[in-house]
Parts: sequence; C-alpha cells; structure tokens
Amino acid sequence: MAKAVNFSNGIGRKELQLVRRRFRSIQRERLRRIEADLSIPQQDFLNLLPLLFHINHPVLPGLSAVIHLALFLTTPPPKQC
Repeated sequence: MAKAVNFSNGIGRKELQLVRRRFRSIQRERLRRIEADLSIPQQDFLNLLPLLFHINHPVLPGLSAVIHLALFLTTPPPKQC
C-alpha cells in the first residue's frame, strides 16, 4: 500500500511529487485496463483523441490566435499511429 501523505503543515515539494507520482500511476493503470477491453479500431481512436482535441481551427470553439504546443500525454504516441 502507498505511504500516506500528511497535509497538516501544508504540502511540500516531496509530498507533491509523491501525490503526482501516485496519481499518474493510477491513471496509467486505468488506461491500460480500458485499452485491454477495446477493439483495435477503438484503441486507435483512443490514441488519436488528444490530437483531435489539440487541433486549432477557426470553426472550433476555443480558437487561440497564438499557436500553443500542448503536451496531453506523458508518453509518446504508439508507433502504429
């Protein structure tokens, strides 16, 4: 089991890193479980979803005049894409 974090005196850099590491680990496991239950086309769509949200087009809501580089995934896209 993961070590409990004590927030009574605020949160320090080490505690924040611990919480972040635990959160990312849980999210990776959730994504792995989801992908295991999907078909190949569904997995491909899931892998391309961040790219679809990142497109900056005038007809889409949230257009930004300045091009922003966004990192939605902490891992590189699969080689299949």
